[in-house]
Amino acid sequence: MNEQEKIKSISVKTLLAGGAIVLAALLVVTAALVYFFPQNSWAMRVRHILPYPAILVNGSHPIFFRDTDEDVASIRRFYESQSDDLSKAGMRVDFSTPDGQRRLMIREKELLNKMIEDAAVRILAEERHISITEDMVSQTVDQKISALGNNREEVAKQLDRLYGWTISDFEEKIVQPELYKEELSKVYADGIDTSSSAKKKIEDAEHDLKQGESFADTAKKYSEGNTAQDGGELGFIPVSSLTEEVKAASQKQKLNQVTDIIESPLGFHLIVIEERKQEQGQDMIRLKQIFTRKITFADWLTSQMQRMNVTVLFKGYMWDKGTARIEFKQPEMKAFEENLLQKSQGDASVLF
Repeated sequence: MNEQEKIKSISVKTLLAGGAIVLAALLVVTAALVYFFPQNSWAMRVRHILPYPAILVNGSHPIFFRDTDEDVASIRRFYESQSDDLSKAGMRVDFSTPDGQRRLMIREKELLNKMIEDAAVRILAEERHISITEDMVSQTVDQKISALGNNREEVAKQLDRLYGWTISDFEEKIVQPELYKEELSKVYADGIDTSSSAKKKIEDAEHDLKQGESFADTAKKYSEGNTAQDGGELGFIPVSSLTEEVKAASQKQKLNQVTDIIESPLGFHLIVIEERKQEQGQDMIRLKQIFTRKITFADWLTSQMQRMNVTVLFKGYMWDKGTARIEFKQPEMKAFEENLLQKSQGDASVLF
């Protein structure tokens, strides 16, 4: 190689190295904008184009900003496309005000939790060699459309109007995650004993009652219901609100006597009917119960998610490993959310 060729080779290498340095610097600057100034208009355009991760689930399943941005826009579109109808019903939707932006952030938080759950389900499904094919997704969509008496063209128009989605978007965002969850729940049901500990606990409660312990004390000792500390007192409730198994037992049970153990999809029950009455044409009963809860698929899924490594790169949010959910970092947003949920009447962004 002569001197001129050497100089040319060095120049090309220098240019390439310089270009790489400039590109790396540009990526660092844009990353800083995306992660530290997320509301910057230029940063929002960049993160829509480049695959910057907002959340990492177990390191292998990233959730990208462009996907979260698109889905938040779909949520906003859903509410605003129906604003006239909601207004006529006395409900409000306005995301343009400061409070409206905070309400939209609450919807965003719920969306992020759903996306993390979908990613977790996908991870757990893959570990168990569960796969969902495109044909399975398409067939499910066709069945749903047929059950509603619609056709694909009508559904496509509705999806576009309400969310700005195509049917493919609906398949990817809704149907496929649902199918993975259904298949995973089947594997869970086949492989996990959901009831043995709950059954043992209710049998212990029944034994103590037969030994003369009071119902109230036994409820406080064993019950996993919300009224355990009140001695299991539920007060008057509509018979129609009971599970089918508890309803059937309550209809034939004598007043102030403890039933045999009742098994329902939720768990195991010992109940006492204290009084019956009718109110506005509805059958009501005053009852107390001791309740032990079966391990549900949702319980198991939460326990699995608590073991996962979830990294949140989304400013303003953090991962709560105890609840396996994303929560707000700022105390003022937490307070706003709590207050909104307590005073949600007429606020469609909370009700739907």
